[in-house]
Amino acid sequence: MRGLVVVCAFAAACGGKLDRNELSGQVRQLHAYASEAHLLGVQTDADDTPRAYARVQRDQLVDRIHDLVEDLGEAEVAPELDPALRRAQVLGAELESAARAGRGDLGAIEARLAVLDEVVRP
Repeated sequence: MRGLVVVCAFAAACGGKLDRNELSGQVRQLHAYASEAHLLGVQTDADDTPRAYARVQRDQLVDRIHDLVEDLGEAEVAPELDPALRRAQVLGAELESAARAGRGDLGAIEARLAVLDEVVRP
């Protein structure tokens, strides 16, 4: 999955527009990151994961989310995909903030990304 993100980032850097498949891949990656952040929060709250380990994992996850959100911010898409791209950018920024703070609304963001994933999927 990480390879898909690299390919999408490369395509965006080369000046090309993201097609539906590439945008869908980035939304799926955001959804996966949201799931990971939510699970990490649940495990930490249940004391199944040591807090020091969870902190390191959270920091690394936030960095990956930040990179993907940056890529989405620089992306261009066809006009019919623009609303989905804007929604992905907003949800990505919300996810980054929630994951960084360890907020309890990660499950809600994950659910909204799942809906967007279904809308964008080819």
